[in-house]
Amino acid sequence: MEVALEKRLPQIAGTLIYILARITAEFSPKDSIASEDEIKRAFRVLDMTV
Repeated sequence: MEVALEKRLPQIAGTLIYILARITAEFSPKDSIASEDEIKRAFRVLDMTV
């Protein structure tokens, strides 16, 4: 099982990064660059949902 999980880690990490980007985009849809505060808020939202 560990080997199977290890093989999927890049996909899992990529998915989490994508989710963070989408959450951050919801906070400031007009800005192309997220602020540090928005990124921290996105991490808090992700932590609550995972």
